[in-house]
Amino acid sequence: MISKKITSEKEYIRKSNDWYRSLFENSAEAIFLTDTQGHILAANPEACKMFQRTEEDICKIGRNGIININDPRLEPTVYPHLSLFL
Repeated sequence: MISKKITSEKEYIRKSNDWYRSLFENSAEAIFLTDTQGHILAANPEACKMFQRTEEDICKIGRNGIININDPRLEPTVYPHLSLFL
């Protein structure tokens, strides 16, 4: 009984990971996986296409190399989470 429960939980986690990976890889929107210091850990294919850079390049330059945090068009109401890290 316990073995069956563990197997079903592992299967659920695997399917969940597959779903999120598919969303990340196939999204029509640019998606970055970042840490709180502004390091970009991963960029999806649409982000690479949008910024005309490889994922490796995007990860090297980080958030501040991608967006200008001083741009007045970058409103805190649109990106409220950014104000937590500035």
